[in-house]
Amino acid sequence: MSTISEERWRALLELSFRFRNLAPWEWMYDSDLFGVRNRNTGEVGYCCILGRSGQAPGLAVYKGLEGLHSFEKMQQSDLDTPFPLQVVEQNCLMLEFGSRKRLDRREAARLSQLGFQVRGSTRWPVFRDYSPGFAPSEITTDEEALWLQDALEQGLEIAARIRSNPDLLQRGQDDNRFVLVRQLSGRDSGVWTDEWTEAPVYEPAKPPVEVNKLFLRSNSNGLSIRFDSVWVTDTFMLPTPIQAPGRRAELPRLLLILDGASGMVIFHQVFRPGVMEQELQQRFMRFAQTAGYLPERIVAPRVEVLGWWEDITKILGIRLELNRQVRIVDEFVESLFRSMSV
Repeated sequence: MSTISEERWRALLELSFRFRNLAPWEWMYDSDLFGVRNRNTGEVGYCCILGRSGQAPGLAVYKGLEGLHSFEKMQQSDLDTPFPLQVVEQNCLMLEFGSRKRLDRREAARLSQLGFQVRGSTRWPVFRDYSPGFAPSEITTDEEALWLQDALEQGLEIAARIRSNPDLLQRGQDDNRFVLVRQLSGRDSGVWTDEWTEAPVYEPAKPPVEVNKLFLRSNSNGLSIRFDSVWVTDTFMLPTPIQAPGRRAELPRLLLILDGASGMVIFHQVFRPGVMEQELQQRFMRFAQTAGYLPERIVAPRVEVLGWWEDITKILGIRLELNRQVRIVDEFVESLFRSMSV
């Protein structure tokens, strides 16, 4: 249920058309990062201009530290991957200009009712909220809309300044964690100022995995640890939404375990949203009992994955390792997404 007023939508749409007419993607890249501080919460939205690299033009506002982390993963991703995991895990508000097909009837009707006309097949403003664990959806809260409105206003300001001063966002080679942030000098002052702010280093939160020491130890009786055996694991959300009545569409989570020697998938399980936290230990022990042994090591290619296994491996005496060079999971994921045509 949307709480965004007609006046807010009008302001957002007027700004979006000004933004489209300015076309800052003609001289700015998506790596040109600046911040806009949320006037209500104080959280920084890390903003970038989209379009210079060939994607749909627009503006993305990455929400806080987790959003910044998703932006940095996007910058490091292999853009040739059909549907990079980084896209699924984005945490941002976004305005993109795309085709009429991307709007639902309500969005198209709103443009008409507010007196806006769109000329051009790929010039329709599309406002979306990307949140980890959920399918992209239309923005629905006034807080989101106001933050995006402020970001568009300040994006116009920053883009105009960069056009005459291309080094505006460069503080120095040794200060690459500092971001130029636009913020109100007073909540109701209407005056925006610059502040160089150091972006904190992201530390992923540990998933709330349910672990029962007695269950793990009793179910591992009779299972020996096989010397020199390695299982490679990863977990990520799939771009196949699950829609419950009256709720936002959610994304299921896939758990993979591959044999480290052969690269073959030896276990996979799709969990409904929020279920893997409750069932991981049971599913893992059931698989280990079928395999007849426990591995000496479990290896994860991403630091975010380690938290899922930290307590389980500690109790079972399995070594848990991070190895960013492991490619067998990436190769399987790329193949999976190609087969899903996403």
